[in-house]
Amino acid sequence: MRTCIAAFCIFGLLLCLAACGAEKDAPEVPPVSQETPADDIWTGITADGVDEALFLRDMDWQAYRSIASTVETLVTEEARKEQEDPSLAVTGEWLKIFDDARYNGILAMGDKAKKPLYWLIYKSAHNGLFEFICAEALYELSGYDFSIADGVMQWDNAKALLPLLNAAILQDRGH
Repeated sequence: MRTCIAAFCIFGLLLCLAACGAEKDAPEVPPVSQETPADDIWTGITADGVDEALFLRDMDWQAYRSIASTVETLVTEEARKEQEDPSLAVTGEWLKIFDDARYNGILAMGDKAKKPLYWLIYKSAHNGLFEFICAEALYELSGYDFSIADGVMQWDNAKALLPLLNAAILQDRGH
């Protein structure tokens, strides 16, 4: 039974890896005529959702590619470890990713990493380990606290973080 569960986890992780690689290319950025404040990195976050053209206007594509590559490497390495030892899939060993120097390198990028991390989650059709790693880094960099009184997080997957982040950004702007 344990072998079956581990095999299922590995299959799911590998499926996610295969799908993630095709979506990390930088899209074309349409020209935007609106003027926005230079100090607001979240200008594309609006009350109506994400204005993609505005959001992408000052994206750091080098940081985007570096982050995507780093996270893909972390996920690939984790998948390989779990394939070699299926028991790792159920022991929470994958949490060591957040102690990895490469993950911490993403955090060290600071504000420069926020938009690429957001975009990687926002545009992904998936909600797996790749996106979760991006979400955890974005959460740590955001400075917001989305935990409930007892310390439990209000978000349990990457896609659930974005609406909370959007609401906090809009609230900070007075919307």
